[in-house]
Amino acid sequence: MKGGMKMKRILVLVMALSLIIGITSVIANPSTNLTANVCSNIVSATVTDVVNFGNVIPGKTYTGNDIVITGDGSTAGVKISVDSITGTFFTNNLKLDGVAPIGKFWTFSCTSLNDQCSCVWDPASSSTTPTLEVPTDYTSTGAQTGSIVYLVTAI
Repeated sequence: MKGGMKMKRILVLVMALSLIIGITSVIANPSTNLTANVCSNIVSATVTDVVNFGNVIPGKTYTGNDIVITGDGSTAGVKISVDSITGTFFTNNLKLDGVAPIGKFWTFSCTSLNDQCSCVWDPASSSTTPTLEVPTDYTSTGAQTGSIVYLVTAI
């Protein structure tokens, strides 16, 4: 009986050790460290500063330098739309790509952020060709000024 009792003790010891080892392995699970750099949500755009049509005369159409539009500085996709035109001469006579400018828009998708929290754009930029159609019956003379006001929103 001594041998049978010894075997039982060994069996109990093996079972107890396997429980302790099992518990130890549960306590010592590996872990994964997580990191993220949260960028501030910025929505902005860059457009060509100046379009100069030069000297114009009634009854003609003039083409200005292309206006280049980008979502530069944003950390989100952006929609850039023409909100308003100032200056009566331009309000009534300006076209962008041959159409009335109010409501014209461009969208830029932020495909990813680089390490400096700025977007990689799709498309990188866009452009539009401004034309000025001076009516044949236009009688005012002198310098005319105005501006295109854009609305930039996140998409």
